[in-house]
Amino acid sequence: MVLIIESNNTDAIQAISAMAKALNVKVKVEQETSIVSKSEIQRRIKALKPFKGALKQYSTGYQPNKHDWYQQ
Repeated sequence: MVLIIESNNTDAIQAISAMAKALNVKVKVEQETSIVSKSEIQRRIKALKPFKGALKQYSTGYQPNKHDWYQQ
């Protein structure tokens, strides 16, 4: 499995790298100079489209508010 995270936030990148090291997962950080081509963007969108809304059928309609974790 490959997980691609695109972010300009250096703190987030460092946190993800530290977490990956703790879990013994390989991480590759690419510099900002690499730009994703239009064809690569289209390929990624095409790969993700079949999964959009796939879990919707299992939804119960429950929408917790910000205090629910404490009340349980």
